[in-house]
Amino acid sequence: KAVAGSNIVLNTQLNKLTGAVAITTGKDVSVLNGKALVMGTSGVTGNLNVNATTGGITQTGVLTVGGTTTAAATGTGDITLANANNDFNTISLSGGALTVRDKNALTVSALTSGTNKAVDIQAATTLTLPATAINTGTAALTLASSASSSRSSGMVG
Repeated sequence: KAVAGSNIVLNTQLNKLTGAVAITTGKDVSVLNGKALVMGTSGVTGNLNVNATTGGITQTGVLTVGGTTTAAATGTGDITLANANNDFNTISLSGGALTVRDKNALTVSALTSGTNKAVDIQAATTLTLPATAINTGTAALTLASSASSSRSSGMVG
């Protein structure tokens, strides 16, 4: 059991976590899982780094992250963080199809999707995109900011 507000590091590919991984209160949190990763309701005051080496990353509860979020699903694993009450600040994504929702402003610092895999990123206010190109090939691209604006200094297509 980790003390509330502590750093939590589960960084070994030998992890075979099943069920939802919920972080009640953590500072900087890093989880590496040797299979698909399911995140439960989590509150992270610092940075969140999640990596699934086989399979995707999904969620069963709201994710609240005060710092930077990095989510990587090795190979063709999809990342689906689609709860509209998620609260990320800055996020970096690498995986197959990518779906993210945020209840307010969201900055996407890096985004790499699989070949011909959909990208769906939605923020309730400002959505800021990375300076690099977003290429979904023949798959759908959805970028939305409900109440305000979207910004990109890179190519979208």
